[in-house]
Amino acid sequence: MHRARHEGPARAIKQGVDHPAYKNAMEKIQTPIAFQDADEFRAWWATDAARLTEVIRRVGRVEGK
Repeated sequence: MHRARHEGPARAIKQGVDHPAYKNAMEKIQTPIAFQDADEFRAWWATDAARLTEVIRRVGRVEGK
């Protein structure tokens, strides 16, 4: 899908996450907000996948049936 089509929904989600009422509600239930846009999430995913790959390599791969 074309990137421009994603910008509208992404902007709306970011506005919702940044809304004081949402922040207040999340604070009341002690839930941190960890919103990431696509580029931030992609970078996080790559870093996390590399970390997990290293952990799996160290412990040895477990074969399933």
